Amino acid sequence: MARIALTRTMIIAIVAVISVALIATVAYFYLYGDNGDGGNGNAETWHEGDYVEWGTYYYNATLGKPGDNAGYIRYTITDIDDTWLTVQISYLNPARMELQTQTTHVLKNSTGFGYPASSIDSIYYTVTDMGTDTVETEWGQLSAQHYQYSYEGLGLTYTVDIWTRGGFIIVHDTTSTAELQQLIMVTDTNVPAIYS
Repeated sequence: MARIALTRTMIIAIVAVISVALIATVAYFYLYGDNGDGGNGNAETWHEGDYVEWGTYYYNATLGKPGDNAGYIRYTITDIDDTWLTVQISYLNPARMELQTQTTHVLKNSTGFGYPASSIDSIYYTVTDMGTDTVETEWGQLSAQHYQYSYEGLGLTYTVDIWTRGGFIIVHDTTSTAELQQLIMVTDTNVPAIYS
């Protein structure tokens, strides 16, 4: 019967190969998320530094969208514990100069922060699910879930169209017979579920 004798050098080499493979595996899942989507905001894989920024615009039918920028709001995760996300809210002027910041806390198992898609459930008016369609964004046309509702105010009827994707409201378009319309849309993010 043949015996294989492992020398000390062979044992060290085998341990080194196994160690490198384990380190590479851990690094892969840390960098790209344990579910392979890179921490895309699915309430399971948030990372410090994840952010979403919305811009607010006013437009009219003649000039079209997006129109004149009124400023931005950026939500950035700054800390994560067992239950909560700490989120810094930065208010920026149209030149993206910071005007004010504040901090809030969001449950870690939420499906979004800032303008989460789950906030549609708390709208006082009757919301109609319009199905899946495409909406124009900073990343071109994206497939998104479309919702719509209407309400009366100041003698006008306002129609609100909302598109959601990856747990976030990505476009919120309010129109009426008034001259100016309001558009709120994601203008920057590092959350792949929004733009990929």
